[in-house]
Amino acid sequence: MNRPRRKGPTGAAFLVLAVIFWVPATGAGQAPAPEGSEGASASLTSVMAEDRTPAASDPDFLFQPPRVSLGFRWGFHSPRAGSDVFDFITDELTLDRNDFRGAAWEGELGIRATDRADVVLALGHSRSSERSEFRDYEGDDGLPIEQTTELRVTPMTAGLRVYLLPQGTAVGNFAWVPASAAPYLSGGVGLVHYHLEQRGEFVDFQDLRIFRDTFESSEWGSTIHLAAGTNVKLTRRAVFTAEGRYRWGSAELRGDFVDFDPIDLGGFQATLGVTLRF
Repeated sequence: MNRPRRKGPTGAAFLVLAVIFWVPATGAGQAPAPEGSEGASASLTSVMAEDRTPAASDPDFLFQPPRVSLGFRWGFHSPRAGSDVFDFITDELTLDRNDFRGAAWEGELGIRATDRADVVLALGHSRSSERSEFRDYEGDDGLPIEQTTELRVTPMTAGLRVYLLPQGTAVGNFAWVPASAAPYLSGGVGLVHYHLEQRGEFVDFQDLRIFRDTFESSEWGSTIHLAAGTNVKLTRRAVFTAEGRYRWGSAELRGDFVDFDPIDLGGFQATLGVTLRF
Protein backbone atom coordinates (compact mmCIF):
# COMPACT_ATOMS: atom_id res chain seq x y z
CA MET A 1 0.00 0.00 0.00
CA ASN A 2 1.88 3.07 -1.25
CA ARG A 3 0.60 5.92 0.88
CA PRO A 4 2.26 9.23 1.81
CA ARG A 5 3.49 9.62 5.36
CA ARG A 6 1.58 12.12 7.53
CA LYS A 7 2.89 13.87 10.59
CA GLY A 8 0.67 13.35 13.59
CA PRO A 9 0.72 12.32 17.21
CA THR A 10 2.81 9.24 17.88
CA GLY A 11 1.39 6.13 19.54
CA ALA A 12 1.76 5.60 23.27
CA ALA A 13 5.23 4.50 24.39
CA PHE A 14 5.73 0.71 24.21
CA LEU A 15 5.55 -0.86 27.64
CA VAL A 16 8.51 -3.17 28.20
CA LEU A 17 7.29 -6.29 29.94
CA ALA A 18 9.37 -8.72 32.03
CA VAL A 19 8.64 -11.87 33.92
CA ILE A 20 10.79 -12.87 36.89
CA PHE A 21 10.68 -16.53 37.67
CA TRP A 22 11.68 -17.38 41.25
CA VAL A 23 12.48 -20.97 42.04
CA PRO A 24 13.27 -21.93 45.64
CA ALA A 25 16.54 -23.67 46.05
CA THR A 26 15.06 -26.12 48.52
CA GLY A 27 13.51 -29.14 46.94
CA ALA A 28 15.32 -28.58 43.62
CA GLY A 29 17.60 -31.53 44.16
CA GLN A 30 17.12 -34.88 45.74
CA ALA A 31 19.15 -36.68 48.38
CA PRO A 32 22.29 -38.34 46.92
CA ALA A 33 22.50 -42.09 46.59
CA PRO A 34 24.19 -43.93 49.46
CA GLU A 35 27.83 -44.65 48.82
CA GLY A 36 29.36 -48.10 48.75
CA SER A 37 27.97 -51.51 47.96
CA GLU A 38 25.89 -51.56 51.13
CA GLY A 39 24.18 -48.27 50.09
CA ALA A 40 23.45 -49.60 46.60
CA SER A 41 22.00 -52.79 48.07
CA ALA A 42 19.86 -50.76 50.46
CA SER A 43 18.57 -48.62 47.57
CA LEU A 44 17.70 -51.68 45.47
CA THR A 45 16.03 -53.31 48.48
CA SER A 46 14.00 -50.15 49.08
CA VAL A 47 12.83 -50.02 45.43
CA MET A 48 11.89 -53.73 45.50
CA ALA A 49 10.04 -53.25 48.78
CA GLU A 50 8.02 -50.37 47.29
CA ASP A 51 7.16 -52.62 44.35
CA ARG A 52 5.38 -54.98 46.77
CA THR A 53 3.20 -52.22 48.24
CA PRO A 54 -0.16 -51.08 46.77
CA ALA A 55 1.36 -47.70 45.85
CA ALA A 56 3.76 -49.39 43.45
CA SER A 57 1.18 -49.21 40.67
CA ASP A 58 2.27 -45.56 40.21
CA PRO A 59 5.71 -45.14 41.82
CA ASP A 60 7.25 -41.70 42.18
CA PHE A 61 10.33 -42.56 40.13
CA LEU A 62 11.41 -43.65 36.65
CA PHE A 63 13.77 -46.49 35.81
CA GLN A 64 15.97 -44.17 33.72
CA PRO A 65 16.23 -40.42 32.97
CA PRO A 66 13.74 -39.20 30.32
CA ARG A 67 15.13 -39.03 26.80
CA VAL A 68 12.37 -37.00 25.08
CA SER A 69 9.89 -34.34 26.21
CA LEU A 70 6.78 -32.84 24.60
CA GLY A 71 5.47 -29.51 25.83
CA PHE A 72 2.63 -27.14 25.03
CA ARG A 73 2.17 -23.67 26.53
CA TRP A 74 -0.30 -20.81 26.24
CA GLY A 75 0.15 -17.12 27.01
CA PHE A 76 0.49 -13.70 25.41
CA HIS A 77 2.86 -11.96 23.01
CA SER A 78 3.69 -8.25 23.19
CA PRO A 79 5.40 -7.09 19.96
CA ARG A 80 8.04 -4.39 20.03
CA ALA A 81 6.42 -2.89 16.88
CA GLY A 82 9.45 -0.72 16.24
CA SER A 83 9.45 -0.30 12.44
CA ASP A 84 8.01 2.50 10.32
CA VAL A 85 4.93 0.55 9.17
CA PHE A 86 3.74 0.57 12.79
CA ASP A 87 4.50 4.31 12.97
CA PHE A 88 2.32 4.88 9.92
CA ILE A 89 -0.56 2.75 11.23
CA THR A 90 -0.58 4.30 14.71
CA ASP A 91 -0.26 7.85 13.30
CA GLU A 92 -3.19 7.53 10.89
CA LEU A 93 -5.49 5.18 12.83
CA THR A 94 -6.80 5.06 16.39
CA LEU A 95 -4.31 2.33 17.34
CA ASP A 96 -1.21 2.27 19.50
CA ARG A 97 1.54 -0.29 19.84
CA ASN A 98 -0.18 -2.05 22.73
CA ASP A 99 -3.04 -2.95 20.38
CA PHE A 100 -0.73 -5.43 18.63
CA ARG A 101 -0.53 -7.60 21.75
CA GLY A 102 -2.28 -10.93 21.37
CA ALA A 103 -2.70 -14.51 22.47
CA ALA A 104 0.18 -16.91 21.82
CA TRP A 105 0.95 -20.62 22.00
CA GLU A 106 4.16 -22.62 21.77
CA GLY A 107 4.77 -26.34 21.14
CA GLU A 108 8.16 -27.92 21.81
CA LEU A 109 10.00 -31.20 21.29
CA GLY A 110 12.97 -31.65 23.61
CA ILE A 111 15.70 -34.25 23.06
CA ARG A 112 18.09 -34.97 25.94
CA ALA A 113 21.69 -34.11 25.01
CA THR A 114 23.35 -34.28 28.44
CA ASP A 115 22.25 -34.43 32.09
CA ARG A 116 21.87 -30.65 32.07
CA ALA A 117 20.99 -29.81 28.43
CA ASP A 118 18.25 -30.52 25.86
CA VAL A 119 18.10 -29.80 22.15
CA VAL A 120 14.74 -28.10 21.54
CA LEU A 121 12.66 -27.81 18.35
CA ALA A 122 9.78 -25.34 18.68
CA LEU A 123 6.78 -24.03 16.74
CA GLY A 124 4.83 -21.01 17.96
CA HIS A 125 2.07 -18.66 16.89
CA SER A 126 0.61 -15.33 18.00
CA ARG A 127 -2.29 -13.27 16.68
CA SER A 128 -3.73 -9.81 17.27
CA SER A 129 -6.79 -8.22 15.66
CA GLU A 130 -8.11 -4.74 16.47
CA ARG A 131 -10.77 -2.42 15.05
CA SER A 132 -9.92 1.24 14.44
CA GLU A 133 -10.86 4.40 12.57
CA PHE A 134 -9.00 7.27 10.93
CA ARG A 135 -7.91 9.92 13.41
CA ASP A 136 -8.22 12.96 11.12
CA TYR A 137 -10.90 11.99 8.61
CA GLU A 138 -14.57 11.03 8.65
CA GLY A 139 -17.16 10.18 6.00
CA ASP A 140 -19.44 12.68 4.28
CA ASP A 141 -22.19 11.38 6.57
CA GLY A 142 -20.16 12.26 9.64
CA LEU A 143 -19.55 8.60 10.52
CA PRO A 144 -16.06 7.24 11.28
CA ILE A 145 -14.03 5.52 8.58
CA GLU A 146 -13.50 2.07 10.13
CA GLN A 147 -11.16 -0.83 9.43
CA THR A 148 -9.58 -3.88 11.13
CA THR A 149 -5.84 -4.52 11.42
CA GLU A 150 -4.66 -8.11 11.99
CA LEU A 151 -1.13 -9.41 12.58
CA ARG A 152 -0.18 -13.11 12.76
CA VAL A 153 3.37 -14.26 13.56
CA THR A 154 4.63 -17.88 13.40
CA PRO A 155 8.22 -18.66 14.48
CA MET A 156 9.93 -22.03 13.92
CA THR A 157 13.19 -22.43 15.85
CA ALA A 158 15.89 -24.85 16.99
CA GLY A 159 17.90 -24.21 20.11
CA LEU A 160 19.48 -25.41 23.34
CA ARG A 161 17.99 -25.47 26.85
CA VAL A 162 20.46 -25.57 29.77
CA TYR A 163 19.22 -26.49 33.27
CA LEU A 164 20.67 -24.59 36.22
CA LEU A 165 19.87 -27.43 38.65
CA PRO A 166 19.66 -31.21 38.09
CA GLN A 167 16.38 -32.44 36.62
CA GLY A 168 16.51 -35.45 38.91
CA THR A 169 18.70 -37.81 40.93
CA ALA A 170 19.76 -41.38 40.16
CA VAL A 171 19.20 -43.85 43.01
CA GLY A 172 21.73 -46.60 42.42
CA ASN A 173 21.41 -48.04 38.93
CA PHE A 174 17.74 -48.88 39.08
CA ALA A 175 15.74 -45.65 39.62
CA TRP A 176 15.69 -41.94 38.71
CA VAL A 177 13.74 -39.56 40.96
CA PRO A 178 12.53 -36.29 39.32
CA ALA A 179 13.49 -33.03 41.02
CA SER A 180 10.78 -30.83 42.51
CA ALA A 181 11.85 -27.90 40.32
CA ALA A 182 14.42 -27.29 37.57
CA PRO A 183 15.03 -23.70 36.35
CA TYR A 184 16.62 -23.23 32.94
CA LEU A 185 17.98 -20.79 30.37
CA SER A 186 17.57 -21.31 26.63
CA GLY A 187 18.23 -19.74 23.27
CA GLY A 188 17.64 -20.51 19.63
CA VAL A 189 17.54 -19.37 16.02
CA GLY A 190 15.18 -20.06 13.14
CA LEU A 191 12.64 -18.70 10.71
CA VAL A 192 9.57 -16.53 11.35
CA HIS A 193 6.55 -16.00 9.10
CA TYR A 194 4.14 -13.08 9.41
CA HIS A 195 0.85 -12.04 7.84
CA LEU A 196 -0.24 -8.40 8.11
CA GLU A 197 -3.74 -7.53 6.91
CA GLN A 198 -5.91 -4.40 6.93
CA ARG A 199 -9.52 -4.58 5.71
CA GLY A 200 -12.35 -2.07 5.72
CA GLU A 201 -12.66 1.57 4.67
CA PHE A 202 -9.70 3.77 3.74
CA VAL A 203 -8.93 7.29 2.47
CA ASP A 204 -7.19 8.02 -0.83
CA PHE A 205 -4.86 10.83 0.21
CA GLN A 206 -4.67 12.15 -3.38
CA ASP A 207 -8.35 13.08 -3.77
CA LEU A 208 -9.71 12.23 -0.25
CA ARG A 209 -11.99 9.59 -1.75
CA ILE A 210 -13.24 6.92 0.69
CA PHE A 211 -13.08 3.33 -0.58
CA ARG A 212 -13.30 -0.25 0.73
CA ASP A 213 -10.36 -2.60 0.24
CA THR A 214 -8.07 -5.21 1.80
CA PHE A 215 -4.30 -4.71 2.06
CA GLU A 216 -2.04 -7.70 2.81
CA SER A 217 1.61 -8.64 3.19
CA SER A 218 3.17 -12.04 4.01
CA GLU A 219 6.82 -13.10 4.10
CA TRP A 220 9.45 -15.20 5.87
CA GLY A 221 12.31 -13.74 7.86
CA SER A 222 14.96 -14.75 10.40
CA THR A 223 14.63 -14.79 14.17
CA ILE A 224 16.68 -15.33 17.32
CA HIS A 225 15.49 -15.63 20.92
CA LEU A 226 16.60 -15.92 24.54
CA ALA A 227 14.42 -17.36 27.31
CA ALA A 228 14.31 -18.21 30.99
CA GLY A 229 11.87 -20.54 32.71
CA THR A 230 11.32 -23.34 35.17
CA ASN A 231 9.81 -26.82 35.32
CA VAL A 232 7.85 -27.69 38.47
CA LYS A 233 7.08 -31.37 39.09
CA LEU A 234 3.43 -32.45 38.87
CA THR A 235 3.90 -36.22 38.51
CA ARG A 236 6.85 -38.45 37.71
CA ARG A 237 6.33 -37.75 33.98
CA ALA A 238 4.58 -34.35 33.92
CA VAL A 239 5.89 -30.92 34.86
CA PHE A 240 4.31 -27.47 34.94
CA THR A 241 6.36 -25.10 32.75
CA ALA A 242 6.53 -21.29 32.99
CA GLU A 243 8.69 -19.35 30.52
CA GLY A 244 9.50 -15.78 29.54
CA ARG A 245 11.04 -15.24 26.11
CA TYR A 246 12.32 -12.28 24.10
CA ARG A 247 12.54 -12.57 20.34
CA TRP A 248 14.34 -10.48 17.73
CA GLY A 249 13.34 -10.76 14.09
CA SER A 250 12.35 -8.96 10.92
CA ALA A 251 11.11 -9.60 7.38
CA GLU A 252 10.49 -7.65 4.19
CA LEU A 253 7.08 -6.10 3.55
CA ARG A 254 5.49 -7.39 0.35
CA GLY A 255 2.23 -7.20 -1.56
CA ASP A 256 0.22 -4.06 -0.87
CA PHE A 257 2.75 -2.49 1.53
CA VAL A 258 5.59 -0.77 -0.35
CA ASP A 259 8.14 1.94 0.46
CA PHE A 260 8.44 0.68 4.04
CA ASP A 261 11.42 -0.70 5.93
CA PRO A 262 11.37 -4.39 6.98
CA ILE A 263 8.67 -5.10 9.56
CA ASP A 264 9.85 -5.54 13.16
CA LEU A 265 8.79 -8.98 14.44
CA GLY A 266 10.54 -8.85 17.82
CA GLY A 267 8.90 -8.73 21.21
CA PHE A 268 8.32 -10.37 24.57
CA GLN A 269 6.29 -13.53 25.19
CA ALA A 270 5.18 -15.16 28.46
CA THR A 271 3.64 -18.66 28.49
CA LEU A 272 2.47 -21.33 30.93
CA GLY A 273 1.81 -24.99 30.17
CA VAL A 274 2.56 -28.65 30.71
CA THR A 275 5.51 -30.77 29.56
CA LEU A 276 5.44 -34.59 29.39
CA ARG A 277 8.70 -36.57 29.68
CA PHE A 278 9.34 -40.00 28.15
